[in-house]
Amino acid sequence: MTRPLASASLALLLAACGSGEDEPNTTDDAASTTTGPAEEEPFGFVCASIQRAQSVEADLFVGTAQIRLTLKYDQCLIDYYNKRHPEHRFDAAEGAAIADEWRERLCSESVDDPLVGCEVESFAQAFDEGASKFEMSIIYKIADPTRIDSRVLLWGPGPVDAAAECEAGQLPSARMTSPTDLVGLDAGGAVLWNAQSWSTPQSVFKHDALGCIEVDAGPA
Repeated sequence: MTRPLASASLALLLAACGSGEDEPNTTDDAASTTTGPAEEEPFGFVCASIQRAQSVEADLFVGTAQIRLTLKYDQCLIDYYNKRHPEHRFDAAEGAAIADEWRERLCSESVDDPLVGCEVESFAQAFDEGASKFEMSIIYKIADPTRIDSRVLLWGPGPVDAAAECEAGQLPSARMTSPTDLVGLDAGGAVLWNAQSWSTPQSVFKHDALGCIEVDAGPA
């Protein structure tokens, strides 16, 4: 008569404590599903959209072997490279590594608009206080001149707004100021065409090809 009573007491004890098999481990679940926000890439590009001027009837870009694009840094980027982060200038080891990383990316980034078919041949930054010259030139090698008209050229790299530490009212931007800022060269280095006019001369460093400098090109 005592064995059923002992069995019943054991069953009640197990029910009260629980077997532990069905209880979720909430601490482990939270740890496995909680992630921090993705860190934004600190460097991006500006963009120039190139098209043949409406007054030009001939195929302007035939024979183009190179394009040289020179843009002037606005004040935020002058201060960024001269004061806040001179180690990111392309003549410094860290800056040279950043430029090398972007050498291929500038001609292959995934953006909404079609890119000019290109390879980056060289970068040249200039920071000349005496001449008030703060700019960068990129020379692009062009294999197929039919992939220039109505396409976008990416220029950079440079810090995006989240990384540039601009002062209030400033943007990490660069601008076109002269027709010779954008030129097309033949295989011998002679100028075939250049910028004739442009709208929105300023472009801000981003991760997308929005707010591009719109350039109409014509014969030199």
